[in-house]
Amino acid sequence: MKSTIVILITVIFLFMISPCFASLPIDEAVDEFSQRLGKITSDGIDKDDAEDYFELGKFCIKNGLLERAKVILEKAAGLDPKYQDRVEHLLADIKDKEERGKDLGLIYSAYDDYNLGYYGEAKIKLEELIEKYEESEYVNKAENLLDEMKNKTEDKPFLLTPVTDNPMEFRKFITDIIKEKAKERNCDVKEIDVSKVKEEYLSNLIKKAEYFISDMTAKSNGESLNQDYLFFAMKCTEVVFKLSENEKLKEKTKDIQTEAANKLFTEYPLPADIKNLDLYYKRLQLVDNKEIIKNICEKYLKLGNVYLERANESEGRKKIDYLVKAYDVFAMVKDYAKSDEIKNKAFRKIKLIQKEKRKEVRKLR
Repeated sequence: MKSTIVILITVIFLFMISPCFASLPIDEAVDEFSQRLGKITSDGIDKDDAEDYFELGKFCIKNGLLERAKVILEKAAGLDPKYQDRVEHLLADIKDKEERGKDLGLIYSAYDDYNLGYYGEAKIKLEELIEKYEESEYVNKAENLLDEMKNKTEDKPFLLTPVTDNPMEFRKFITDIIKEKAKERNCDVKEIDVSKVKEEYLSNLIKKAEYFISDMTAKSNGESLNQDYLFFAMKCTEVVFKLSENEKLKEKTKDIQTEAANKLFTEYPLPADIKNLDLYYKRLQLVDNKEIIKNICEKYLKLGNVYLERANESEGRKKIDYLVKAYDVFAMVKDYAKSDEIKNKAFRKIKLIQKEKRKEVRKLR
């Protein structure tokens, strides 16, 4: 689930581009959305309330947040099977809306990317809308947003570089760049040096990462928005590590990753959602500050104990689910703690969880 700030900004943008997106005045829609989201999450930990998720999903549909609705409704069905039929019915309605309005889906998705700073991805979707749906009522809005992005990135063209580590998408981006360069130079595409284009593309990703770590986190007003920018910056660096053959660029990338990881774990030591634990687990390896690691591990020990308390208050499958969550957290602490004392605490908790889990599994047989 994306952060509350990002979701609220998306609601505002969607209201601006079409009156059909919200049935409430914008201020009331934002207030209600914020209140409902606040009831579902508390201190970064899900309350596992299926009814709240289901109602929030319906609210998203009513206000045009179809992608959010799908995620939230699936969460409701996963928490409580009795919602499955109603969720499937609503998901079918969403699919129907999407099929009848793919141009609407593109403009929505483009604004979503724009809000997160994924300007390259937004540009691709806007250009697709203009090219494929020239009769659409959203073409003018797409053209206006493209102009806005071009003005915003005029002195930082690297911000329009799309980000992907998918080999097929990457090749397509490089091919498109080569075609543009050939057109500009009035020459054959075979005359363009592919390796130079590739390295220029990856160098732009590093510039993009630096910009989002420094400029955008400094200008951002909300905690969660800063966190999204830091994750985005790390995504850019990970693409470079995976696709670049330039060792100097990789060395620079490593320093940027470390800076982003140190900042992330200093300001946001816990994930906003347990589902993001894997993202944190992966990025923790990049932290090089022992004090930051100690602080993280202590907070994760507390988080693991919260899940153990919830497990003790639960029964059956739900208890096992909480035990698994606690296990994941303590395993992370054991792997990355530098202190033997903290490692031993985590190890003892893991042994306790394994014993409890075996008992619960036997009861269910």
